[in-house]
Amino acid sequence: MPILPEAADDIKRIENAARQAQISVRGAVSIQVYGLNRLALVQERTRLLRKLEFLGSLVLDLSAVADNLENMEVAEKDLPSRAYAVARIRATVSRALAEIRNLAKPDAPFSAMVRSWIEVFKADAGAPTTSPSAPLGWTAEPINEVIRT
Repeated sequence: MPILPEAADDIKRIENAARQAQISVRGAVSIQVYGLNRLALVQERTRLLRKLEFLGSLVLDLSAVADNLENMEVAEKDLPSRAYAVARIRATVSRALAEIRNLAKPDAPFSAMVRSWIEVFKADAGAPTTSPSAPLGWTAEPINEVIRT
């Protein structure tokens, strides 16, 4: 069981640093007391965030590709091929979203962090973009509907 630091000055220093950084004092003290900044934990959280960023970009990019492909003019004979390609892309997006949802389950490691990431992702995905790589008319409302925690 973790032991609180003996010197009150240490807690006060942590409290002051947290206030200056405008973060939760309780959280900062908990991180220090429970040793949540141990290298292995930091590396695991970083690995998980990288995985979430990869899955998130995969969802957005593949959704945009499917949307563009669906709106593309093709010859009548190519309609079944286009429909198949769009369905496969959307299935891959669904698998990526399912993986994100699994990472947010209460029994998953760092699930609170994942749920926070999802909220930011949903907000960002629904926001208008000025990026030249975003297709014209692209919207991400379906992403907000699909990710539910």
